[in-house]
Amino acid sequence: VVEKPQMLEINPGVWDGLTPEEAQAMYPEEWARFVRDPFSFRAPRAESYHDLSVRLEPVLIELEREQEDLLFIGHSSVIRCLLAYLIGLPAAEIPAIEIARGDLLEVVPTSYGVHSSAFHFWDGPGRSNGGSGKDEHNFYENYAEDTKGKRRPEVEEAA
Repeated sequence: VVEKPQMLEINPGVWDGLTPEEAQAMYPEEWARFVRDPFSFRAPRAESYHDLSVRLEPVLIELEREQEDLLFIGHSSVIRCLLAYLIGLPAAEIPAIEIARGDLLEVVPTSYGVHSSAFHFWDGPGRSNGGSGKDEHNFYENYAEDTKGKRRPEVEEAA
């Protein structure tokens, strides 16, 4: 087991402990900027997903050199960044990647890219489709679930 300080959860700053609805109500101007660009936006005293991606770069370099299978256990924001890198998603899509709490994600290199699978094995607290519901105090996890995998929720509402 190797712990990496670079793999700590994204810092939500003043939005820590808020639901997306509470952040929108308390910080309407910041919320509007966040919705326009959730990858680059940085709430007061927080990190953006861009900041987190830069912080994870040394881990990704190590990952590329590894010859053996690896198991990463981490927070959803970190797993979103690693998964986007491994499967080749654009950085702008990272905030909308749904990572279900308690799932095991497998990414296997193939001849022409990677194959990824999710294995469900837990229905405890914090799962929105089981257990006791969302973790109301995990802002970024709730935002990803609310987008339903779409980067810009306002586009869906306008349609």
